[in-house]
Amino acid sequence: MHAKIRWMTPALVVMMTVPSLATVYPSFRPETKSAGDVRFLTGGVGSEEREGLKALTGEEYNLKLEFAATDGAFISDVRVIIRDDSGTVVLDAVTNGPWFFAKLDPGRYEVEAQALGLSRRRSVNVTAREQARVAFTEWPPDRSASIR
Repeated sequence: MHAKIRWMTPALVVMMTVPSLATVYPSFRPETKSAGDVRFLTGGVGSEEREGLKALTGEEYNLKLEFAATDGAFISDVRVIIRDDSGTVVLDAVTNGPWFFAKLDPGRYEVEAQALGLSRRRSVNVTAREQARVAFTEWPPDRSASIR
């Protein structure tokens, strides 16, 4: 009996001092959604979720959108409307975090972002091999709609 206790005590000390696997490998697993032929995911609330998104997106998503206010606070609940070169809406969705990823066919797109009663537009060229990144960072500070 004493041998078991002597073995368990050091094992407990090691288990309590070594970071858990949950800390090393974030548990965040984003839900991939679809709108027509376009796959997308959104999130980035909190550092663990952002780390999870960084690890899971890779080459799967060739468009990344980021949303922040002029004071650096992240913005969520942004309506994203993406139109192809002919003006056809290929995606209309709302973010649940400051990051938005989509898998689009290569081509030129117009991205419209609507938040805080304002609308912003950007043109972006999306390729099959690289991730295009568009930052919408000119939103006015609004603490009620921002996340850090």
